[in-house]
Amino acid sequence: MAQTVDSASIEEVVREIGKIARSCTLKIAAAESLTAGRVQTFLGMHSGSSEFFAGGITAYSLQSKVSCLGVDYDHAEGVNCVSERVASEMAVGGGAIFCADVVLATTGYAERDH
Repeated sequence: MAQTVDSASIEEVVREIGKIARSCTLKIAAAESLTAGRVQTFLGMHSGSSEFFAGGITAYSLQSKVSCLGVDYDHAEGVNCVSERVASEMAVGGGAIFCADVVLATTGYAERDH
């Protein structure tokens, strides 16, 4: 299901995630492609975010997704790196890197309708 995500939406969601993470003492990480680091920016921009934000990685290319996050090359290549499976594999890889309880993974197309 394709969705358009804007910065205001990301900030609102991340703010709520931070509240929940603090109350449950969860560590959160990000594994990003489409959002190119914006989720990490929003996770880290609030006072006290170090209580729950473990870190993040921006893996934009197929090679970086495969080598850094352990995404399956053949599947990712076949779907141009955009599928639920790719996002799930990115999340698993990010969780392993940052020892996080929750990982926000983003992938998609950066095309915009004009």
